[in-house]
Amino acid sequence: MGQLVEGVFELIDPYESEMNGLRTSAAMRENAKQGFFNGSSAPYGYRVERAEVRPGVRRGKLVPNPDEITMVREVFRLYVEHHGAKGVARALNQRGLRYRDGSLWNKDIVLHVISEEAAVGTFWWGRRTTKRAVKADREDWCELPR
Repeated sequence: MGQLVEGVFELIDPYESEMNGLRTSAAMRENAKQGFFNGSSAPYGYRVERAEVRPGVRRGKLVPNPDEITMVREVFRLYVEHHGAKGVARALNQRGLRYRDGSLWNKDIVLHVISEEAAVGTFWWGRRTTKRAVKADREDWCELPR
């Protein structure tokens, strides 16, 4: 009898896990449609500002970070002036400017900053699926309203 019950639980467990994932994804999509940020760290040039939406429930919204906006503009300016990602990183480091976590700039960080659509005012939630971070179809992305 114990083996039968264990077998039934082994069949139900993956189903329930899949259903939990679907419910979580649906709740996060709805949260994004309402303009709230689901991520852990904001894209460069933004910060997450927490606000109470109802008693005991706080949600974050992306708001421009004045300290980083000038740096984003400078990264784009240097990049457009044909410096390339390595040249931008070199120029910023020579001027003693650091990335938000205090680290030196490098070509990967520069490319990440200029490729982030949030830098030009559009943040998309759901660009990657939760399974192995596979890129999701564009029609499944959810734009955070401004």
